Amino acid sequence: MAVLSLPLTFQNSFWSQDYRTGLEVLYTQLEKGVLENEEVVAFIRARAAAESALAHSLTAAGPAGKAFARDDGATLHVAFRGLKEESIAQGKAHEAIAAELRDSVATPFEKWAHGYRERLWNNRHNMLDGFTHSYEAAQLE
Repeated sequence: MAVLSLPLTFQNSFWSQDYRTGLEVLYTQLEKGVLENEEVVAFIRARAAAESALAHSLTAAGPAGKAFARDDGATLHVAFRGLKEESIAQGKAHEAIAAELRDSVATPFEKWAHGYRERLWNNRHNMLDGFTHSYEAAQLE
């Protein structure tokens, strides 16, 4: 039988003669997305942990010294107290960022990614083991 040659388009370049090969390529690419999703979640969680660690460092009181005990109104004491208060404020801001990354980004995305992985697996199973298998069996008859 003569080989039919068509101009290259998505339809005739992507799909193989048996359909299964094209579907396997498609699902392999989609499954790479599952790994990418896991990497994104890991990165966001690591960033949130780093923000939280920085927040802890900035809000830690540090050793209480006695150097300023008698100088309540001294300019240096007021400036030093301002620096400590600013560090605490920055620490709270970093903790808020960490919480947002965990609660508003990583957790919802991780939940979605888990659902995507399940939907992809079910779809692949139905398509390759169900519809494509039935189609191939019908072609053999």
